[in-house]
Amino acid sequence: MKGIDKLLSRRLNPADDTGEAPWVEDDKPQVIIVGFGRFGQVIGRLLMANKMRITVLERDISAVNLMRNYGYKVYFGDATQLELLRSAGAEEAQSIVITCNEPEDTMRLVEMCQQHFPHLHILARARGRVEAHELLQAGRDAVFS
Repeated sequence: MKGIDKLLSRRLNPADDTGEAPWVEDDKPQVIIVGFGRFGQVIGRLLMANKMRITVLERDISAVNLMRNYGYKVYFGDATQLELLRSAGAEEAQSIVITCNEPEDTMRLVEMCQQHFPHLHILARARGRVEAHELLQAGRDAVFS
């Protein structure tokens, strides 16, 4: 976890002369998190603690309602739908963190992002060695399990 936090922090908030990370108030996400189960929540808290703007995509409506009560910017729906990714700000975001439970969804999202949002830095969660190997072969920036 610490490595992911440092990687995203350096990539998204480069230090200025004062050693402080710059903070610009705007609505565009720096990072999109797909799936907000336990792992997605940990990543989200780390990113927010580092003052990064996140948008969450989740398909569990009760989780979406709960997250909205806590002030998260959340979109409800299937993240493998291109229009949902666009609505969530994938064209402006810098990174996407994919924490899906289903390996097929993860791979589909990786391929969609490569095709439609090639600027995105893609981090994907693997559920095992086979999936990790497949994601690495797909050319992902980082794979974690």
